[in-house]
Amino acid sequence: YLIAKTGTAENGTTFPLFFQCYTQGYTQWMSPVLMYMMTGMYLIVPPSILSARIFSATIVFAAMLLIGLLAFRISGRKSVGVVVTLLAMTTPWLFEISRLIQETSPLVFSIVLFLFVLHRASRQIVWRLQDCVLIALSLGLITYSYAAGRVLAPLFGLALLVFVRNWKSLVSVTKVGVLYTLSLIPFFVVYFTNPKAINGRFHEVTNLRSPSLIENIGTVLSALNADVSLKFFIFEGDYHVRHHIAGIGEFLVGTLVLGCVGLLVVLFKHIRNTWWQFIIVGSVISLLPGALTTERYHALRGIAFPIFVITLTIPTIAWLMGFHPDTQQRSIDDGHADTQVEINPNGREVTRKAFDLDNFGRKALLVGLLTLSLVQAVLFFARYMEVGDNRSFDFDAAYPRVFAKALEQPERPIYLDDGFWGPMYIHAYWYATINSIDPSIFVHLLDNEFPPVGALVLSTERSCTNCETLMHEEQFLLYRNSSQSRSAVTTTANSTSFSGQMGKSFGISADSDGNLYVADSQNARIRKFDPDGKPIFDFGVQGAGSGMLTTPHGIAVNLDGDIFVTDSFRHTLLRFRADGTFVKEWLGPETPLYGPRDLAFGPNGLLYIIDQGRVRVVRFDPSSEQFMEWGRKGSGPGEFEGISGIGIGGGQVLVTDAVSNRVQVFDLDGSFLRQWEVPQWDNDLQSYPDIAFDDISKTVYVSSGKSNLVIAYDDNGRFIKFFSPQSPNQLQRPSGLVLVRRQKEKRLLVLNAEKGEIIAMDISNSGDPK
Repeated sequence: YLIAKTGTAENGTTFPLFFQCYTQGYTQWMSPVLMYMMTGMYLIVPPSILSARIFSATIVFAAMLLIGLLAFRISGRKSVGVVVTLLAMTTPWLFEISRLIQETSPLVFSIVLFLFVLHRASRQIVWRLQDCVLIALSLGLITYSYAAGRVLAPLFGLALLVFVRNWKSLVSVTKVGVLYTLSLIPFFVVYFTNPKAINGRFHEVTNLRSPSLIENIGTVLSALNADVSLKFFIFEGDYHVRHHIAGIGEFLVGTLVLGCVGLLVVLFKHIRNTWWQFIIVGSVISLLPGALTTERYHALRGIAFPIFVITLTIPTIAWLMGFHPDTQQRSIDDGHADTQVEINPNGREVTRKAFDLDNFGRKALLVGLLTLSLVQAVLFFARYMEVGDNRSFDFDAAYPRVFAKALEQPERPIYLDDGFWGPMYIHAYWYATINSIDPSIFVHLLDNEFPPVGALVLSTERSCTNCETLMHEEQFLLYRNSSQSRSAVTTTANSTSFSGQMGKSFGISADSDGNLYVADSQNARIRKFDPDGKPIFDFGVQGAGSGMLTTPHGIAVNLDGDIFVTDSFRHTLLRFRADGTFVKEWLGPETPLYGPRDLAFGPNGLLYIIDQGRVRVVRFDPSSEQFMEWGRKGSGPGEFEGISGIGIGGGQVLVTDAVSNRVQVFDLDGSFLRQWEVPQWDNDLQSYPDIAFDDISKTVYVSSGKSNLVIAYDDNGRFIKFFSPQSPNQLQRPSGLVLVRRQKEKRLLVLNAEKGEIIAMDISNSGDPK
């Protein structure tokens, strides 16, 4: 809407190629196709939720009509085209995505368009220039539609090699490659000027963590095996409520069966047809965007797959109807069975027997499968109408009521605070726009800002302290602030910074001499620094074998100078000598470690480990090599929802449970003692908030990647103040913490995780409680 009216995006960029959405810790980059399509719409119609949703649904509806036309082109029969169109329109996977205002809507259309123009070209040995241009443009649309398209389009382009049969066809495919590459020039310009706009999200979610190509291939194959699941396809679907209603799969059973049979029909009848060879290869490629990430059963990343399944229903439906979906085939009647005559590339006729199933039986089977699909489609739409609007916390149905309540209050401006449930501010600007309300009555609070005393605040926090709650519905909170501003309680500490040429890093520790050890996660090594930040040496062998490192995350040093490291990708705990010599590694207790993160030594010489994947704390005795554990998933005392950091002090174990916005405190044996809330956290664990305890002043320090601050509490959880380094040093998604005392100096060392940089803040005169 801003582009349509002003030509500039939210961040002030004029006609950007990739759009920055939201700010700071919530920043995302959106692809341009849907953005500029909706820009065109808003030049004609006023902004509204209905127009946006109709627009999204129309894009996918057009794609379904086009796939029906493709079915008609392949089979030569209108009836096949109609059946395929109806199957596509009633597929839950495609229907639900079409009702979301997501980048996936134009991706669906782009992929169908690509298949349509590719099929037309595939019927010729030499592709016309206009066909090459259309294929290349459709690949470009796929690339610029959605992040998954950046994986799909190049691989689809590479798969065009199946059409190469002679030098003429090689020239045709080469033309497409050249034209597609030219379409990527703006893409690469953005990449070299702002790489995060292109690959930032990929680096956050990818499961390609190993330096070993073989290991990564194994990971992808394992993920593919998991994603090809009847549980996902037929029974449950995507577990994200925002993507899919519970209680039904992503496919109708009849549609999936017709697609699977279609694969067999292709393998037995059309395997020498290059078009169908491409469809088989494309079906595998369509699953790769999901298989390259840590999440299984993700409907958005796998959105290309149902398109290929529906395409594979075409030969099945045509065969069951008695037709032959290949323009280079004809049928003859040999008196008792269907016989197919194929014309091979040399022009010779090859006679093949079709399946020995009579026409009546085939048509009866087709009617049965279509009836099954019809019944299931009715059940799906009935359930969608019943529960589709009742998905709390995933959509903003409650927001207009809270928004109206805020407008009734006399205070102006209204402050917008991005809390636990995400970037609240964008809701206010959107509803103000569609209701013709001046957006200047709102002030968007950035991460380092507090509303003034008495201010009216719209937030997505789960609760507020020192405030008067006016309305709280689902994830939306309206309150009147009673606490002092953040600036009044923020100490700007003298600081220095040093990077030591590290990549993304999360774990930091210090030995008794003040030397620092950093787990350089991105470069699979441990870096040792002297107390002044000068690199001393590195150690760790990169690889997946015993004693090697792939993604070191947590690090702790015992009194003997031995270094213990968790490798979150290999799910191991490793021990090294002070000189970097590998000693031994462990997989954990009887139920092994899974994604271990931070770790810390207690006064008893025992090692405490955050086992994030199994949401538990694991205690390890290095002398006896015995493990014990506590914790389970949940929101109650002693239960965890998303843990990342651990600190030991005062005979206590302090655990950061960022997803539930709280610090939990236990005794050294795992008995729950108390907890307190940390509003400055959010449910995004990517910054891995950490915790450190000062035994002398009894002060607890926690890092906040959302607010880019360090927050100090007393050991009972009472807030003391915020800490921020002085300019030009700035915290950017701070993670690991370690407290180091040298004579009268007390330094808090903070890892800027994304930059692989250490910020050393002098907090000697911070006024902490003694």
